[in-house]
Amino acid sequence: MKKRIQKLNNNKVLLGNNKGLSLVELVVTVAIIVALVSVIIASISVIYKARAKTVVEKTGSIISQCKINSLSGIDNEFTLKYDTAKKHYVCTLAKKDGFGGYTSVYKEEVIGNSRVDVSVDGRSIKEGTVLKIRFSNNNGKVEEINAVTGEGAESLLTNSSNNITVTSGRIYNLTLYTLTGEHEIEVA
Repeated sequence: MKKRIQKLNNNKVLLGNNKGLSLVELVVTVAIIVALVSVIIASISVIYKARAKTVVEKTGSIISQCKINSLSGIDNEFTLKYDTAKKHYVCTLAKKDGFGGYTSVYKEEVIGNSRVDVSVDGRSIKEGTVLKIRFSNNNGKVEEINAVTGEGAESLLTNSSNNITVTSGRIYNLTLYTLTGEHEIEVA
């Protein structure tokens, strides 16, 4: 068998048969690719978990603001809904108008996009359920909590608590205690 000799530009001689990669080179290349893919997957998972946490924290913050406003004498209502046209969740605070409805929106905040799932007591907000909460002006307890759908409003008011669940890589529960109006966020 003849060995091929090639002269390179800098007059060094290359001996041998250069037909492809060795098994060691192939294994090292595959190992590097696997390591990079696992780092990317872990990063994406962290991003999704952070989205869910942000949504539940923003929701809790706006619920707290609604309660504080009620205790300050402002008759207001918290609403959480999914905007299907823009594909994101929106929380609003609205004051009572002269006709008895809560149409005078004074705060509106986008809290998350369609990659997050939000539900209240098992009812998906993404599927058309709208969550409405009002607090008592006297003591700050939950006065009214409703799941409003195309079929009408269903009261969710209980003597204990209601859960708002946010899912995206990790599950967070926002528990709203109806007798005190307080809430608590925990990882499920």
